[in-house]
Amino acid sequence: MECGVHMETTVTRPVLSPTHINATASETFTVLQQRMRIVEEQTSSLRDDLIMLDFGEKRGQLETPKCLEESVNIISPSEKEVICSEKTDILWKNCEFLINRMCHLESLIQSLKMNIFRLQTEKDLNPQKTAFLKDRLNAIQEEHSKDLKLLHLEVMNLRQQLRDVKEDEDKAQEEVQRLTATLEIASETKKNAAIIEEELKTTKRKMNLRIQELRRQLSQEKHLRESLEKSGSAMLFKIQEMESTVEVERKQVQILQQNCIGLRSSMQTTQELLAQEQQRKGELETSISQLKSDLISRDELISKLVEENKNMQMSFNKEHEENTYLRSEIVSLHETSEKAQVSNDQLTRKCSELNSMLETLSMENARIIADHQAILQVEQKMMTQTFQEQNILLGAAHASITSELQTVQNEKTQLQAHLDHLILEHNQCIQKAQDTEKRTVLQKELLESTIARLRGELEASMQEKKSLLGEKERLQEEVNKTEKEIVQEKCNLEKELAKNKVDINELTHNLQTLEAKNKHLAEKMASLELQQVTSDYNGVKSILEKNEEELSQAVKCRDVALKESQKLKGDLEALEDRENKKVGNFQRQLAEAKEDNCKVTIMLENVLASHSKMQGALEKVQIELGRRDSEIAGLKKERALNQQRVQKLEAEVDQWQARMLVVDAQHNGEMEPLQKALDVAREDNRKLAMSLEQALQTNNHLQTKLDHVQEKLESKELERQNLENFKERMTEESKIEAEMHAERIEALRKQFQTERETAKKVAQREVTELKKALDEANFRSVEVTRANRELRQKLTELEKVLNSSKEKIKNQKAQIKLHLSTKANNTQNMERMKQIETELRQMELIKDQYQKKNYEQSLSIQKFVSEMTNLQKEMQLLAKSQYETSAQNKQQELRLEAERNVRQELESRCRELEETIRHLKKCKEATEHKLKEASVESEQITANLEEAHRWFKCRFDGLQLELTKNRLQRLPREDRWLEEDQGNRHDIASSQSVLHRWENKQNLKLMPKKCQSELERK
Repeated sequence: MECGVHMETTVTRPVLSPTHINATASETFTVLQQRMRIVEEQTSSLRDDLIMLDFGEKRGQLETPKCLEESVNIISPSEKEVICSEKTDILWKNCEFLINRMCHLESLIQSLKMNIFRLQTEKDLNPQKTAFLKDRLNAIQEEHSKDLKLLHLEVMNLRQQLRDVKEDEDKAQEEVQRLTATLEIASETKKNAAIIEEELKTTKRKMNLRIQELRRQLSQEKHLRESLEKSGSAMLFKIQEMESTVEVERKQVQILQQNCIGLRSSMQTTQELLAQEQQRKGELETSISQLKSDLISRDELISKLVEENKNMQMSFNKEHEENTYLRSEIVSLHETSEKAQVSNDQLTRKCSELNSMLETLSMENARIIADHQAILQVEQKMMTQTFQEQNILLGAAHASITSELQTVQNEKTQLQAHLDHLILEHNQCIQKAQDTEKRTVLQKELLESTIARLRGELEASMQEKKSLLGEKERLQEEVNKTEKEIVQEKCNLEKELAKNKVDINELTHNLQTLEAKNKHLAEKMASLELQQVTSDYNGVKSILEKNEEELSQAVKCRDVALKESQKLKGDLEALEDRENKKVGNFQRQLAEAKEDNCKVTIMLENVLASHSKMQGALEKVQIELGRRDSEIAGLKKERALNQQRVQKLEAEVDQWQARMLVVDAQHNGEMEPLQKALDVAREDNRKLAMSLEQALQTNNHLQTKLDHVQEKLESKELERQNLENFKERMTEESKIEAEMHAERIEALRKQFQTERETAKKVAQREVTELKKALDEANFRSVEVTRANRELRQKLTELEKVLNSSKEKIKNQKAQIKLHLSTKANNTQNMERMKQIETELRQMELIKDQYQKKNYEQSLSIQKFVSEMTNLQKEMQLLAKSQYETSAQNKQQELRLEAERNVRQELESRCRELEETIRHLKKCKEATEHKLKEASVESEQITANLEEAHRWFKCRFDGLQLELTKNRLQRLPREDRWLEEDQGNRHDIASSQSVLHRWENKQNLKLMPKKCQSELERK
């Protein structure tokens, strides 16, 4: 605008008077008038272009100065040149004024062109748009870089998780290998134990056979003894003891059966617990798989929602831009319609004012004509001469004017038709504008309703957001609690695992030591069992088997160890009592054998003492022999009965041994499945530990996923907050824009009012100027004739009509252009409105889908919360079970310590038993030696008895022969002496043999006494 002012100042230069031009004033006037019209048309078109370029607010800058407005009055020159100097001066003044006006108009046109060029360049090179686009690009690049960083962090986290999982898998594989190695070692130890048991069974069978042979020998030796009554009483005592032991063993068998029943019930309970734990494990696995699938679906939903949010943001931005553009277009349409209405009103007012002005002017002209008729009559005489000269010129001018009038009338008719057509189009445009206004009103109502609905939805979404934030905080607290509990449980589990590993190592070491001790004990027992009695061997073997079973069960099942240790204590006490009783029985038997030997020696001495008296007491001896024969027959019968009883008792003992073997086999058969079940329980416990570790790993993985989901939810909440802020900004911007539009409308109304007032003032000024000009013309037209006045009036009227018609045509052309542009804009706006309606429908559909997805997501979140509560409950149950297992482990550790103490006591007792067994071995060897000596002595006694019996027989035969000899007195005495000599010799030989045998027996008696003394010395 500064350049425009400068142009105006430079153009307002002095104009040279055209003295050298031979043209007339009328021709110069017409040329100038044509140029002025062209310039005015250009200015109007430029003003319209500026208005189209949205510079309606700067209309004050584009208005013509007041000096030009004041100089708008066109003063028609006189059609007839007057030679007076005053008239020439007036004409040249008018010409100079017109030239100045022309220069001002040209300068205005140039300034307007410069302004249009500047505005176009400003529009083309608007830095705000480029800056906005650059900011937008920078924001998009920053968001992209942030997304890339987040994705990179997620990739790093996933890689770290994969590494952790691989390390856990390697650790699990190493533990599996170690456990397989331990299982192989345990299986090998079991195989070795089975082989040792088979060897022990074979040795047991051999020992049974040897013991049976020894029994037979002992029974044979016992049957040969004379003290069968005492042995029978001893056997009865032994039978009673065996019955008591059988009853005790029956009680023990019943106790074992009860223990087996209890073990079976405990096994059933353990199996039920295992089944329940397996069911829980399956449920946990299914819940974990469901959680994984839910997490995958949620991740997919989250990605879809993120994409939908991005699409929504893009579409929302597009719609916002289109709405702003449509609003600006609607505002421009309103402004154009208002301007058209104002221009139409102004035109109608101007037409009415001009008509009134014409009427007033015609009245004033008539009055002036009436007033000047007198003056004209006076002046006609003076002007007739001039009129005669000018009639020639007027004729030519009249001819030209008539031709021009005809052309003007033709143009007028054409313009009238064109005006009618334009009026029809204008009415149509007004109707269309009204329709568009109605549509815009409806669209405004729709937009307001949508805005209200969106506000309601925003409030609902805010409430949902608050509730979701509350739920999120609650979930966060629960997750933190669960994390703390899981960390504590993990620490406890790690401690318990370390303790269990230490206990397992100690137990394996103890097992190895126990197996070595068992091997050593088995070897010792193999060496001991070769020399033990059947009952002692069976008892010790059963005790050792029980000890081995109890030790294996103490390793496998710690709950049963205390009961079995108590049973072992009772069994050991019973065994000690039995062994003491058996030692006492052996000592009694030895004492009885010694007493028998003493009695036999006394009897032999008595026999030798009474040998001298036998000859004098043959009759008594015969009586005693008969009595003894009867006693021997009774003793033989008793011996046969005792042998039968002994055989029966041995058969019963064999039966009881077979029953004991069957019971042992049954017990072993019952214990084997229990051991297998315990192994299965161990494997199940190991599997449960593995599953617990896997559950912990999955729980950690789920926690990481939960953190990731929470981060995503937080990002989504941030996006939602951004959207809400964006919506609030949009609403605020729309409010601000509405206020701005209202302010603009008020400003435009004020401007229109000011323009109207200025136009009224200008019109009043023009009227006053016209009045002044008319007065001046009236004063000046005194010199002109009535004809000139009439012609001037006609010409001025025609010129005014032409000017008004031209101005109307220009205005109508401008209105037509505006109408066409508004029509095109309306069509474009209609299309855009249709697109906006379709997009709004799509947005509503998307919104419904988004609400559905939000509802589904809320349901999924509720499900997730319920699943989390279930998981927490299950974790609490697992924690309780772990606490119970830890308590059981502690109890088992206490039991193990008690078992260790018991084992130490048992080892000390076993040592004592070994010492007692060694002592018993020595006693057994001594008793066997004594029994051998007693058997030798008994054999000697039997031989001596047989010899004595033979001697008695021989003596009895000799006595019978003597009796027969005495009866046969017929024979000669020589024969008698010979017979007597033979008998005496026979008696002497028999007596000598008896004495020799007695001496040998005495020597044999002395030999075992010497051996016994030597053994005692050793």
